[in-house]
Amino acid sequence: MKRENLLKGSGKWLLICIVCVSVICAGCGKKEEAPQDQESVQETQETQSDETPESETADTEEEEEVTGELSVEVMETQEEELTDAEGTLLLSVRTNSIQVSIPGNEEAETAVNQFFADLQTSYGDTMTQYRDMAQEDLSMREEEGLTDSWMGYELGREYTVMRVDEQMISIVEDSYEYTGGAHPNSVRVAYNFDTQTGARMTLEDVASDLDEIRTESTNYLAKMLPTSDYAQELFEDYAEHLEDILTDSTWYTDEKGFHIICNEYIITPHSSGILDFVLPYGEVDVVAQKYIPQTAADISVDITDDQSESQHNTAD
Repeated sequence: MKRENLLKGSGKWLLICIVCVSVICAGCGKKEEAPQDQESVQETQETQSDETPESETADTEEEEEVTGELSVEVMETQEEELTDAEGTLLLSVRTNSIQVSIPGNEEAETAVNQFFADLQTSYGDTMTQYRDMAQEDLSMREEEGLTDSWMGYELGREYTVMRVDEQMISIVEDSYEYTGGAHPNSVRVAYNFDTQTGARMTLEDVASDLDEIRTESTNYLAKMLPTSDYAQELFEDYAEHLEDILTDSTWYTDEKGFHIICNEYIITPHSSGILDFVLPYGEVDVVAQKYIPQTAADISVDITDDQSESQHNTAD
């Protein structure tokens, strides 16, 4: 009996030992994680939230380039008055500015914007020159007692966008100056750029043949001017100056054709204004095919319609 009880007691202790060992082993199998400092956890979370995968950034930049639009923005016209120490008006200035966007072609975009930035700097020098001229003029009038009619000098320069596409950007500048007299003097010039390079274009760049574009343009004007609305206003010797009209600064293109700007006093007086004639692509083949707008294919303009398309500057 004692032996049997002893065996039963030993069995219980053996079972208890096995259970204890199993619990201890199970506990040893778990690695205790050291508690993290609360500040470290916060820094880790902030870093993870701020970091953007490089591939995601690249995709975003690429998407911006693809979705960007080719554009030329004309900024709001600004007016400025320059006075002398006594507050007398010397010069009134009216200008606007240009901002070009060529997505995916930063080099071309920078080139065109820099061109207009340089023009702006040069115009600042012009303003200083005319302010000094006005000051000198006013001083002479004060000495002679002739200031009653003094109104100050005027300068103006404004841009108009004529064409913007993947082939070419054409912008026209109208400027004027007034230093007294019956009316301001006005002039119109054009700036044309290859959209892919950002380089300013010349006649040689746009023409399929340089000699041909000069000849065809002169012949076109000689043909249409005698029957135009300005026939009675033409100078007697206007035919001798037709070749003087077309220069690197007096042409641009749009959907209708190749435009020629004719400034005042070349073949007509100031009262006729600045003339703008268009040579339709379908009538005169002078523009290289690569620079003809894709939207021009379905456009046909008769020579007789050019007169109604001419633009005038009738500032008095």
